[in-house]
Amino acid sequence: MTVRLDDSVIKFPPYDMVRNGILAIGGNLSKEWLILAYTKGIFPFFNSDSDEISWWFPETRAVMEPGDMKVNKSLKKCINKKKFQIKADQNFSKVIKLCASTRRAYRGTWITENMIDAYCKLHQCNIAHSIEVNASKVAFYYLNKYLLEKKFDLIDCQFVNEHLLSLGAKVIDSDKFLKILNSAVAKNELDKKWNVNF
Repeated sequence: MTVRLDDSVIKFPPYDMVRNGILAIGGNLSKEWLILAYTKGIFPFFNSDSDEISWWFPETRAVMEPGDMKVNKSLKKCINKKKFQIKADQNFSKVIKLCASTRRAYRGTWITENMIDAYCKLHQCNIAHSIEVNASKVAFYYLNKYLLEKKFDLIDCQFVNEHLLSLGAKVIDSDKFLKILNSAVAKNELDKKWNVNF
């Protein structure tokens, strides 16, 4: 049985309570819940604001070490042309809303109105960030570049899929992921507003 969270107590159950990737349901998307979740490798994922929040902790997950992205010839050619202007944290709200509307138009989205509101609040606290350019693979390339320069440990891609694997993501088990995560959290370094110079 999936654990139901007490909304008044910001606490997650032990990891061994995971069932098919879902650790718990309930709680809310406040800054406090989200910060605790991410420091424990837990993340919210659901399809509609009418659904209860599902908190996920997959047994295996896709991750990438900054700088390990596979850049094919066409992407490399595109980057070398330098026809894009790369920005960060200049218009987080607009970026996340565009991501939601684009995904919704083609195949549905988990980026609901409540999610948008929650992550915009995290952005205001310099916790959620955006790399801004009108091309997803280019944005991911510069995210890799920025995180490598800032000596970040890992990019958590969360769910494993063929697209992420083709970009250079690898699959690790939850124990290995938690060791890396706990080491990163112990550094206790929350970045300020991102400032890219590419």
